[in-house]
Amino acid sequence: VREIYTVVTPENITDAYVAEKLSGIYEVNTVAEFMDFLEKELAYNYTVNYVMENSTFNIPEEYLYARLESYQTYFEETYCPETGLENYLAMYGYTVDQMQAQWLTSIKNQIQAELVFAAMVENDNIEINEEEHDAFVQGIIDANGGYFADVESVYKYAGVGAAAEGEIYMKNQNAVRDYFIANYDK
Repeated sequence: VREIYTVVTPENITDAYVAEKLSGIYEVNTVAEFMDFLEKELAYNYTVNYVMENSTFNIPEEYLYARLESYQTYFEETYCPETGLENYLAMYGYTVDQMQAQWLTSIKNQIQAELVFAAMVENDNIEINEEEHDAFVQGIIDANGGYFADVESVYKYAGVGAAAEGEIYMKNQNAVRDYFIANYDK
């Protein structure tokens, strides 16, 4: 046995647990603060999902395929520089065409999210705090045990292979989230 875990439920969570285990991650120190945080996060996620599901998007096909090409290059460089894409995918039972179809779905969803967050930032005149954003990205690098070598690798991951788009997306998403949380009113 390596570890024994205790399931944390609303019935057994304590202020001491929140302060010890969650304060560094969520900036909360009590159960009440944590529950308030969860309520705001759920409301934010619901709102974003609602907007995404009830919006219409026109993504130019050439842009979609340019992003696919960018992601495929990123994937090949990251996961299969030695074996090549076709051989790598074959080991997992996929063809390049099958994988591209899956990637296109992910990329389309990513572009839609990028558009939604950009529109929210613009429509609500939300300002991006560069210093807080830089600290957030550095926190991702620090927390992921070497998976992300640098800021650009975080942005490439967030942008599904496209670093510039990933940077804009992350800045907009975090600014919208912070704005929503700060202005949330039950």
